[in-house]
Amino acid sequence: MTATYADVPIPARNFRGRFQLLEGGGVRIDNARFEIDGGGEAICQGRLFKNELVYLDIKAKNVPVNQELLSKLSPKVLSYVTPLDPKGGRCDAHIRIQKANPAMRAKPDVDLIFRDIQVQPREFPVPILVSGGAKIRLTFSEPSEPGERLEPSVSL
Repeated sequence: MTATYADVPIPARNFRGRFQLLEGGGVRIDNARFEIDGGGEAICQGRLFKNELVYLDIKAKNVPVNQELLSKLSPKVLSYVTPLDPKGGRCDAHIRIQKANPAMRAKPDVDLIFRDIQVQPREFPVPILVSGGAKIRLTFSEPSEPGERLEPSVSL
């Protein structure tokens, strides 16, 4: 099984775990392990109900920070990353996505742990080696037209 999500354009493949179809069109996910396209692996727990109610808890490990990963980021997210010029290293992520009401937007929370990623901001004359964590809360603006793709904004 392979899966993609329009606002997270990094494909996942080789799912293993328990997927239980629930009455009313929902899916319960228990210990779903999968590979992240480009490297790394993840495990997911959660429930989905027709994209109206969502709770997902995803833990990704050992994801390489390389050009392949960067090329899959949305233009808005990439605009925050490009000035840092990241190279090499790996990251882990803990992503929680909740949507408790059909009228609400999904609310993702992301914790990142960086390992040995070299960054060289344009304003700084020497490369910096980064290891450590960052908490990112993504907020979504309202689309101006029906069907317009949502772009996340990132605050650190």
